[in-house]
Amino acid sequence: MGLPKKLEPSFILAKANFKSRVEGSYLGVLWYLLNPLIMFFFLYSIFSTRLGNSIENYAAYLLIGIVLFNFFQAVTMESCRCLILNANIIKSLKFRRSCFIEAIVIKNVYSHIFEIILVFIILVIFKQNTVAFLFYPVLFILFIFFVYGVSLFLSAVTVYIVDLENIWSFATKILFFVTPIFYSIGPQNKLAWVNSLNPLYYFIELFRQVVVYGKLPALSIILFCLCSSIIFLIVGLILFKKLNRRLPELI
Repeated sequence: MGLPKKLEPSFILAKANFKSRVEGSYLGVLWYLLNPLIMFFFLYSIFSTRLGNSIENYAAYLLIGIVLFNFFQAVTMESCRCLILNANIIKSLKFRRSCFIEAIVIKNVYSHIFEIILVFIILVIFKQNTVAFLFYPVLFILFIFFVYGVSLFLSAVTVYIVDLENIWSFATKILFFVTPIFYSIGPQNKLAWVNSLNPLYYFIELFRQVVVYGKLPALSIILFCLCSSIIFLIVGLILFKKLNRRLPELI
């Protein structure tokens, strides 16, 4: 009973932000489909016969990677400066400051729904078993906790280190190429050791194994994703609460 009431301001803010991006636009919600679609066709046309030739159902493999990375990048980048941008509201009103980050997550969940539909369409076009697609929401909830934890950390630290937004923007660009989104890696690959510590790699692999291939992932992948979500969420909440105390005077 308390949780929905607690999250009510976040949902209201998310709905308002989502509408503001759609209203006045000629294409409206289609913009949420165009971004992953253009990226998908661009990467697919370049790499499908080279890097994707040895990957089963490369189209769905690629698209899953794109939409999950897009969600991660969008939420974390928006979260960096959200407290600074809402400084006047924070100084004048008393309420949970984490609701700004929650609103960003919820708003991007709304837009991600269109990307989920796109993934489903690709699975149907390429005649893949869509039964396993039912597990997507369950896996996505786990992914949301991880992204929310990272976003809490970034939003709080950016108040102290303003340049973190630019640093993170650069870091996510590198992360896109390091994470096997449009290619696959084997144990002997030079990037294997890097991705062994990359939570995004494990989450994307979890989705691919379940949704694209209808397989039960390795226990190590499941445990890594579960631990990443719990650890990043707890650390994010603790740091946000600790750094939040001096927030009004810093912004």
